[in-house]
Amino acid sequence: MLDHSSNKMCLIRCGDLRLVLPASDIASVELAEDIQPVLQQKSATGYVEGMLALTQGQWRVALLDTELKFKQYLSQAHRYVACLSNTEFGAYGLMCDDAKSIALPDQHREPLPTIMQTQQQVFNQLIKYENRIALITDARRLSQYCAITIGPNRAIAAA
Repeated sequence: MLDHSSNKMCLIRCGDLRLVLPASDIASVELAEDIQPVLQQKSATGYVEGMLALTQGQWRVALLDTELKFKQYLSQAHRYVACLSNTEFGAYGLMCDDAKSIALPDQHREPLPTIMQTQQQVFNQLIKYENRIALITDARRLSQYCAITIGPNRAIAAA
């Protein structure tokens, strides 16, 4: 269970990719086995998506790699879906290995290297957590990235 208090963050781990968001930006963490399997099919852009139906609505589910590219399949290796809070860009869920609450004091945050700073940047800071780099973002930025990359209104094509 995630702690949604104001100073808590959520660390989402998916293989080597580590994302940190405010815990309040995570609507829920669900089991990946609950993704509707009939919709785990090849999309118009060539990668596979799924849908996760919750009482609050439907979340489009995707799997990101360490370069923030959508993987060509939804891996059975990832057991959970971190459902981002629904934003004006849509409702997206990211498949992950786990999601947990962490305390993140401001002194642990570092600015992005200059080469990573762009107007369209998904991340705003980074931290070193458990001897690994984790990228700090929020649900709005990630949902916007997903909307631009996979499109919130694009229908999932039949196989």
